[in-house]
Amino acid sequence: MTQAKTKPFPAKIPIPSPEEVTAAQVAIGARIRKRREALKLTQVDASAVCGWSPSTWADTERGRFCPNLKTLMIVAKVLGWTVSGLLRI
Repeated sequence: MTQAKTKPFPAKIPIPSPEEVTAAQVAIGARIRKRREALKLTQVDASAVCGWSPSTWADTERGRFCPNLKTLMIVAKVLGWTVSGLLRI
């Protein structure tokens, strides 16, 4: 049996800078806000469905809070979207 040759894994993977992470969080938050507003939901209503405080929802929309995958799945369902739709940066 012959093994397929594969490219070696890079020795060092570039880590995103804090600025890149912040920009991604802001982009995701803006997408969440735009979708929520299109559905005519208030932050209070949307946060209640997620089990969040309204301030946590607001911080997410502002890019100050980055939810984990499980929470993003809940947010996506509340907004009638997919996680991949939210993460499209």
